[in-house]
Amino acid sequence: MNTLDSVGCMDEALFIDHVDTEWVLRARARGFEPFGDCKALMEHSLGECRERIWLFRWREVSVHKPFRYYYMFRNSILLYRRSYMAWPWKRIDMMRLVQLAIFILIFGPQRFAKMRMMWRGLRDGAYGKTGPLTLK
Repeated sequence: MNTLDSVGCMDEALFIDHVDTEWVLRARARGFEPFGDCKALMEHSLGECRERIWLFRWREVSVHKPFRYYYMFRNSILLYRRSYMAWPWKRIDMMRLVQLAIFILIFGPQRFAKMRMMWRGLRDGAYGKTGPLTLK
């Protein structure tokens, strides 16, 4: 409870992606260190499916519905603006987003819908928009 009092709750404004990442990095910025139980198991499916592709080596990539890419890109941009987000995390996340966009552009099903949502996420993140996506 002392940790929650010091760090605060998870940022619900992020809505889906990076909610846990943001909280852990905020806690680390306040001097806390994360720990985990390596024997703990959690069943979780990431994405609609996983695609195995060859791109200089075999890789497994999670494939999501277009709206998920909106949150991935928007929330990354929102977090880059926060001073407590560690620079190494920002650098690695930027590289991940670029790789993701390239993968979707080359291999992705529904590539135009997904690229549109990525672009919208970048734009809304730059404008500081948070919360659930409202489709118009």
